[in-house]
Amino acid sequence: MSDVNNPHDRFVKELISRPETARSLLETYLPEEIRVWLNLSTLKLAEQSWVDPQLREHFADLLYRLDWAGLEKSEKLRQPYLLLLVEHKSQPEREVAHQILQYMVQCWDNHLKKGKLPLPVVIPLVFYHGASEWKVSLQFAALFGELPDEMRPLVPHFEYQLLDFSANSKTLIQGEPFVRVALSLLRLVFHPDLAVVKAQLPEIFSQLPPSERRTIKYLETIFRYLSTVLPLAQVDMAVAIKDAFPQHGEIMKNWVDTLIDETAEKTELRIRMETAVELLNHRFGNGSVDLEMRGQLEKLSLESLRELCMAVLDFKSIEDLPHWLESADRESL
Repeated sequence: MSDVNNPHDRFVKELISRPETARSLLETYLPEEIRVWLNLSTLKLAEQSWVDPQLREHFADLLYRLDWAGLEKSEKLRQPYLLLLVEHKSQPEREVAHQILQYMVQCWDNHLKKGKLPLPVVIPLVFYHGASEWKVSLQFAALFGELPDEMRPLVPHFEYQLLDFSANSKTLIQGEPFVRVALSLLRLVFHPDLAVVKAQLPEIFSQLPPSERRTIKYLETIFRYLSTVLPLAQVDMAVAIKDAFPQHGEIMKNWVDTLIDETAEKTELRIRMETAVELLNHRFGNGSVDLEMRGQLEKLSLESLRELCMAVLDFKSIEDLPHWLESADRESL
């Protein structure tokens, strides 16, 4: 299953959680026979608070809601909206169709609880980038293996759409500049030769419009992503960004220098927090630190995390953590 703490998942989710970026991706890569039925101008993130927390913990998914296109007005009144489910993978997973089915069933359960029929169509889409070829069948029924013809109608049948941007994929990278840059980087990060990666970065970055305000914000996201997934010195990325925008050299230099300082501090915070989690799980058993506790730890300062790592040695049980956090809150006031 996808790991929502995986940097690839975070980057892809940030990329396609923007409706305008997701719309460009779908307009470019969805098969025409599916796309003609979608009113992509109505695309918006769907409410997902009803999804089972355990399932949400493992899925780095995005669920979109959109309206039908290509239907007569009378037909549209009978058809509920469409749901588009996007699941990201950075390595092939044989059971992905089963994971998607679990989520689809929850979508339909939510609809049925409201007493609504017919059910919305859920379009499952797997966004894949990785080092190896995707050889997993797109058919859910393939999970049952070879079946006699008489038995095939007894098992569920659906096929997910695959967007393959893996290292050796033949998929042509297209779309708006922000989509092209992200897809180029997702394909590049698994390249075995770091020198090739460094050489290609300025050309990739140069596709971004320097005059747009969101370019800086986008470069910040890219900078932090590459800092996490590549053994690339931050100075190399800084040089690549400045080389991509020579006409804005001084502005980019000042921004990159500031970003390097911020990234170093955030990296230390992340490492210190993971150390605290590992210490707690080691002392009181794997899984002792739940999602709510992690959320509280993420809000701590670097100094508080240092103090927590020392305090863990005196904890008698995991129940001591909430008391310590409450005490730390009072002291910070």
